[in-house]
Amino acid sequence: MYLYVDASYLANASANSMPPESLRHGAPAVALEIIAKVAQFIRSYNATRVYWCLDPKGGSWRKAVHPAYKAHRAEKLAKDPAREAAHVMATACIE
Repeated sequence: MYLYVDASYLANASANSMPPESLRHGAPAVALEIIAKVAQFIRSYNATRVYWCLDPKGGSWRKAVHPAYKAHRAEKLAKDPAREAAHVMATACIE
């Protein structure tokens, strides 16, 4: 079985699900969280191959299909510094 990982989604979900004290360790902590989740998926689904799907710089097809995709993200991040830090770390992990 093949496992396709939406890296952008997983990075942000991982960073946003971590407790604030873990975020103090920076991008390495987020990267470890991502690896742990992928390892769990590999075991759960008996995956034999893993493919990482990354959004290209400058946007992706999602914006064309759904113009409101991430439309309010910057606004939400500005209101919550911890969430903004998590987003920055998650982005650093997948670039």
